Amino acid sequence: LCSVARSLGYLRPGSSEVLAAVVDRAQAAIIADLAAPSAVGEDEVADDGAPIPLPGGPSPRHLAMLCQGIAQLAQALPDAPARLDALLPLMDSSLAAAPS
Repeated sequence: LCSVARSLGYLRPGSSEVLAAVVDRAQAAIIADLAAPSAVGEDEVADDGAPIPLPGGPSPRHLAMLCQGIAQLAQALPDAPARLDALLPLMDSSLAAAPS
């Protein structure tokens, strides 16, 4: 969904409702990904034999793609600044969990 949202900046569909719906879905997927518990790696164990949780949440790349798509659609999405304001704090936690 993040890739689709980013691509919409280039495709520029005529309907702002379509743009808003796709971006809404992408943002909802990012938030759901943040709320999901992190997975446990089957082959990853600590020295004491306990499973090591895998990092959860959206990747910094996916968040960046969504932010780029929203920024490109700023003229068609009147609430683009508010959407970016809501996503940028997530970037900190995403980068902390999966530094690149």
